[in-house]
Order: sequence, then structure tokens, then C-alpha cells
Amino acid sequence: MSKPILYYALFSPPARACMLTAELIGLELDLKFVDFAAKQHLTPDFLLLNPQHQIPVFVDDDKEVFIDSHAIMAYMVSKYGKNDNLYPKDLKKRARVDHMLHFENGVLFQVIKDMVRRNIYGGEGEFNKITLDLCDNAYSFLEAFIDKSNFFGNSPTLTIADVCINTTLVTLDMLIPVNNN
Repeated sequence: MSKPILYYALFSPPARACMLTAELIGLELDLKFVDFAAKQHLTPDFLLLNPQHQIPVFVDDDKEVFIDSHAIMAYMVSKYGKNDNLYPKDLKKRARVDHMLHFENGVLFQVIKDMVRRNIYGGEGEFNKITLDLCDNAYSFLEAFIDKSNFFGNSPTLTIADVCINTTLVTLDMLIPVNNN
């Protein structure tokens, strides 16, 4: 049986979250680096895997392709995990984890996307007030969420939501440090 493949780049918080999840469940991956500078994400072969030309991309051992980090992580834990601690089967617990996954994607990661759009591709030299406000709001929400538990989603144990938030927060904190807000 062949190992599942993960197409990744280390600059990507979602790709790193998938890599960490695989590590946490003991899943060995065939890692395939995607060189964005060389535009490998725009090659015909890569676009067949993911027409959105984004990473991560997960190709399971049966050749099924998954292209969203949250879906990839939930799938890996559900198929390869030894238990459901990282992504609970209990619907109430899972809903809390799903809430934090949506928060990470829709609020926290959006700050990074805004920075990339404005500062890397848009040529703005300094962070825009809108970006800074988005970041301040995201950090405030995170504080409120973590005050309820040691982990996000009010869970007594680590979940994939914590992994996602961690990788995004590490990147965001390098750009706009948490302690400056």
C-alpha cells in the first residue's frame, strides 16, 4: 500500500496544520513540495488535482483527492486516527470543533489573506488600518475563546481546531505580534 501524498509549502499555515495532524496520528505521508516561485501550482498536472491552484492537496492511497485543509485533517483523523480525540464523533463536541475551524478560516486566516492581498500583491508598504482592525478583532476573539478552556472549542483535549489555529497564529504573530494589541 502506498503512502498518502500531501502537496505542501512551508509558508502555508493550512499545509503545516495538515502535516502536524498527520504527525499527531502517526500517519506517514509522501510530502511533495510545491514551489510557488516556480509557479508549480499553475502547471496543468497540479491544476488537475486542484483547479483552485492552492495548497495543501491530499491524495489518499486510493487516489481520492481532497483540497481543503480542514477537510483533509478531518478525513485523516477519521480514517487513520487511533481514536476520535482530535476530531470527535460526538455531535456536540464536533460542532464546537467545527465552530473553531470556521473561526480560524473565516476570521483569523482572513487577516493573513488581507495582508497578502494588500501588502504582497497590492504593493502597500505598511499595514492598512482595516488589516490592523481585523487582526485586533481576531486576537480579541481568540482571548475570549481560550479563557473558557485550555484548548479552543471548549475541549478538554487538543483537536484539529487547535492545530489549525496554532499554525495560523504562528504566522500572524510574526507579522503583527499578539502582545502589540
